[in-house]
Amino acid sequence: MSNNKKIRDTIAENERATEIKSVGAFIDLIKKLNENDEGASVERYFRGQKVEFWPLMPSIFRNNMLSIEHDLMQKPLLKCPDEFNGLTNPFDIMTKYQHYGMCTRLLDLTSNPLVALYFACQIHGEIPYISESNINDESNNKEPYGVIYYTTDFYPVTSTDQDVRIIVELSRCDLSNGLPTKEILKMLVERNVISEEKAKIWEKVPGIYDFISRLQKNYMIKPSFSNERLKHQSGMFLLASSFLVEQGNVDDNPMISKAIVDLKDSFSEDFFYIEGKNKENILKELDLYNINEATLFPELEHQLNYIYTSSQHLTKAVSYFTKYDFSLKTEIEEENTKELSTVIQQLESINLDIDAKIIDEVIDNTLNETVVQDHERTDLKKIIKQYTEIVDWYKRTPTLNGIKMAIKKYYVTKIHGNELEEKINDILYKLLKNLDNTCKKSD
Repeated sequence: MSNNKKIRDTIAENERATEIKSVGAFIDLIKKLNENDEGASVERYFRGQKVEFWPLMPSIFRNNMLSIEHDLMQKPLLKCPDEFNGLTNPFDIMTKYQHYGMCTRLLDLTSNPLVALYFACQIHGEIPYISESNINDESNNKEPYGVIYYTTDFYPVTSTDQDVRIIVELSRCDLSNGLPTKEILKMLVERNVISEEKAKIWEKVPGIYDFISRLQKNYMIKPSFSNERLKHQSGMFLLASSFLVEQGNVDDNPMISKAIVDLKDSFSEDFFYIEGKNKENILKELDLYNINEATLFPELEHQLNYIYTSSQHLTKAVSYFTKYDFSLKTEIEEENTKELSTVIQQLESINLDIDAKIIDEVIDNTLNETVVQDHERTDLKKIIKQYTEIVDWYKRTPTLNGIKMAIKKYYVTKIHGNELEEKINDILYKLLKNLDNTCKKSD
């Protein structure tokens, strides 16, 4: 879509559209659809798209890629033959192309409505919308509506079905200038897709009408599920044919060529839609149902991306790296060490028994001077008291080391680096200083 193109905001006015605001509401609507089938055995297939104005069209029909379809179907086999060893069915090769992002005439569907809801809720990015009330409003940008289409018009066939083989084989042919019907039938015989007897029937009236109808049908194909992604997504393929047959007398060997088609006519006129603003919340709900990137895409890159995105809410602010200032560290340590040594020497010269009450006062005074938070003062008092309840203060160095290590352990997840050392030294220095003052007053 051109950056200048605006989309008319009319989806909510469509009488066949039903808005989905939650996973539970969507499940209830699907139940009602099944109830309306009145017990009939109906298979319903869903297609979720994150943008409502996209056509229901396989990727090969976009951007004129159909003109080089025959090249796209052949070149990977020539450039990467080892990747396709063991794949003898051309449809399986096409499926592998689709899996790895090559444009093909396959449209991905699912039999699981919640999987379709997941794809409809993927984020596209804001685009300009207009409505009758804001035609000239340049600021009305928003996330597009997601849509879910569904169909009951198909009975699944296997990938080895003859009609499927014909369509896949023709996708590998250059029909840019068209080919006569008889020449196409001859080519199909040579490639062992049809028998000579079948070709003779389809060359003439009324058989040729049957052949033309097969070239203009679309086919629902249930894969073998050898592909884990398809298995996880309850995946189905709609194989688009849409071969153009020259109008006129069929006895004149009409020309057959390729043409693009929007498959919307193959789906119900009723559909579901999701407002862009509700997509993220619904994706979170789907995660509770185990519908997410990790479960729908078993490949490693998707597993890792799911872990990455689902863990982002756990992050915390992280400091920007700066190199450690060793000169500052030396200056601070030398000053604190010198002061601590002086106080310790003074205390070691005091021959005094200090009772528990005085120790409590010293600790309280120290923490009031060095710690701001009440809960920190409470925690640190318990830590320090563990080392001062029964202590020979004439052997102070082991006691101080124990207190220092305990305080460091307490703060290790809260304060880091130089700040942590300063905090510990500040507490120890004030503790010893207050103890020294208390002892001197006692003298």
